[in-house]
Amino acid sequence: MDKADKLKLTKLRAQIDSIDKNMLKLIKKRFLLTANIGKIKARNFTPIFDKKREQQIKLRIKRFCNENNLNGEKITQVFEKILEITRGRK
Repeated sequence: MDKADKLKLTKLRAQIDSIDKNMLKLIKKRFLLTANIGKIKARNFTPIFDKKREQQIKLRIKRFCNENNLNGEKITQVFEKILEITRGRK
């Protein structure tokens, strides 16, 4: 690999690292918001799991993926995992 490609690779990886950091910050923020929702639901004796809400989220994700030429199935799997982890948080 020549020097120019090595430099380009380093710059691209730095951009990916920055994106990863931002994604983690957003996931943390999402967890904090869902924790607050959980507290409100607990105070009102409302079930944590809301199937209708999760279906709306998945539909919105799939729509976004379709509009942006992304693999909706794979990205939905990522969000399903995030939803699962979020639901399990106390």
